[in-house]
Formats: sequence, C-alpha cells, structure tokens
Amino acid sequence: MKRIGIIGGIGPESTIDYYKLIIGAFHEKQTNLGYPEIIIYSANLSSLMRILEAHDWENLAEWLLEKVVALYKAGAEFAVIGSNTPHIVFDKVSSRIPHTDVEHY
Repeated sequence: MKRIGIIGGIGPESTIDYYKLIIGAFHEKQTNLGYPEIIIYSANLSSLMRILEAHDWENLAEWLLEKVVALYKAGAEFAVIGSNTPHIVFDKVSSRIPHTDVEHY
C-alpha cells in the first residue's frame, strides 16, 4: 500500500474529511485493524490567503510544490490537496513534480 500525503491546514475541516474518507474507504476493503500510512502537512492558511489575495499564481504553485516535496521527503508516495482553491494551479505544480504518475481528479 502506498503512503499517502495530504496538504492540509488550508481548510482544516476538509483535511479532517479527507482523513476520515481515506480511513473509511480503507476499512471497506480491509477487515483487519490496520490503517493506511498518512502524512499530513498542515500548511499556514494566512500565507495562502496573502498569495490568493495578490492573485500570484506562480507563487501559489511554488508554495504548493514546497509542500509536495516536503511530503515526498517524509515518505509520501502520492499527495492530495485538502482544499479546492489551490487546484487552480494543479497543472503548474504537477508539471514540476519529478515523476509521471500524477493524476487530477
């Protein structure tokens, strides 16, 4: 099973929702008491808000990429963003990740 990374803290409630949904989906398929390995990067919302207010999409992409790289270095094999708004730069971020199995849902 792959180790999951979540960029969270942007919307704390959605971070919790992602965590619960992942655990729930896992338990639908597994009957044991194991849990998937999940790493959460709790990002600073005020930093994100400054970037969004400035409409600085290049900086937003760099900001998110920094979090993806941190999750990767912590052992995550793929990552999700626990908020809708940052997905406006998904293509910019995914094109800079040094692997090819990035998917956008």
